[in-house]
Amino acid sequence: MDLSVLEKTELIVADDLSFKSTADKDYEKLQSWVNTTSYSMLQTLHSCPRRYQLVKARAAGGGSQSMNVDFAYGHTVGAGVQNWLVTGDLDIALFNGFMAWRIPYDASIDKSKKTLWNALLAVMKYPDFHREVLDEWEVLVLPNGKPAIELSFSVDFENGYKHYCHVDVILINKRTKQLAVQENKTTGSKSVEEAYYANSSQALSYAVLLDQLQVDASYEVFYCVYSTTSREWQLLPFTKNNTLRAEWINDVKLDHAAISTYRSIEFFPKRGESCFSFNRRCEFFGE
Repeated sequence: MDLSVLEKTELIVADDLSFKSTADKDYEKLQSWVNTTSYSMLQTLHSCPRRYQLVKARAAGGGSQSMNVDFAYGHTVGAGVQNWLVTGDLDIALFNGFMAWRIPYDASIDKSKKTLWNALLAVMKYPDFHREVLDEWEVLVLPNGKPAIELSFSVDFENGYKHYCHVDVILINKRTKQLAVQENKTTGSKSVEEAYYANSSQALSYAVLLDQLQVDASYEVFYCVYSTTSREWQLLPFTKNNTLRAEWINDVKLDHAAISTYRSIEFFPKRGESCFSFNRRCEFFGE
């Protein structure tokens, strides 16, 4: 397959990690553009093309997705963990996580134990977890001197679409100098299901970025998953082959073709099975 699209890869690095968080990404602006896609946008497309259309329309009109407890919890844990990986200072990491909680402090989901304080507990538990299972790894420092945290990159597919990707952390092995990607996730389940992450297209997209950093033919993806119910971190490591990027590119191009078809016939079909998911109604239900 022709991989020339990879030559049009643009890397964007967060300027400053001090009191920054994953909640600071200018995602609504990205969603507003008709010819842009991302992993989460394509997840929406797969679940319901009609919702994909309405999310795009809302963003184009200046609207935004309201922050909820699930988002705030994930942002807080992610911001705290990333800051600790860079600074090694738990106090600063906890403050960084605290600043990422952008909803009322007493907001909670009791069933899954998602509260601000439990999110900060996850940050507190991370250093011991890292020392136990990832002690040989540290954050990669990029050639410009910045830590490889909160990286974004875009790929021009030369079909009218540009696809944006995001990486939480790139690690480097202290001994072998091998590179790996770390993804920080949270789940309400007591046990973490390997199948949920094993074939994620998000992990395949990392091959595009790591190829620019001149790594070998394979790379590791470490899913660090925190269970909100058991209150423990778990590691799910996966080895990805760099040649899988061709599969990922074909997959994204097929999604782009589907979007173009929906646009040309001016019809984005609903998927009724997605009107209620994750224990809540779709925000567009009834429209």
